[in-house]
Amino acid sequence: MTASLLLGRATAMGVSSFASVLILVLLTALCSSCGAGGCPGDFDGELLVSDWSGDPPKSALLEQYRAKSNFEKPENTFSEGFFGSIDVNESGRRYLRVRFVGHERFPVDRDYRLVLDRKIEFRITDIVPTNKRAWGCPLETAKVNGREVMIGHAVSFSREYGVPVQP
Repeated sequence: MTASLLLGRATAMGVSSFASVLILVLLTALCSSCGAGGCPGDFDGELLVSDWSGDPPKSALLEQYRAKSNFEKPENTFSEGFFGSIDVNESGRRYLRVRFVGHERFPVDRDYRLVLDRKIEFRITDIVPTNKRAWGCPLETAKVNGREVMIGHAVSFSREYGVPVQP
């Protein structure tokens, strides 16, 4: 649409009505860009481990597997750019925030194995997105070592769900 045509319509409709229609069109365009079903097929790559005590781990390894593969052969491995920090939520609960710089999003149709300090592991499976239109991909459910976990934009689970790494 040309500027003169838009200006002519704005004058005919009244400026406030035209502005309302324009805002509605822009919001519709923004929401429709959120992807098919509202979920782009990946989730926020941040992992939150609640009830963490002590310092952040010095090392972390995240292995990515084909879903339902029984963790036999990783497709990708991430350890470079590991960043761990301790935070406290509103209720005073400590948690570890785990990120891998350069890998801010991960596919929902994969399984993951997170190993911290080569001592404790968390197997993340059954990741199901909500498919609601939103920024990122809010998750509906996920499991860590077979237990249902808290979800949202990141996978969040308790430290007690971890198991010792088998030699």
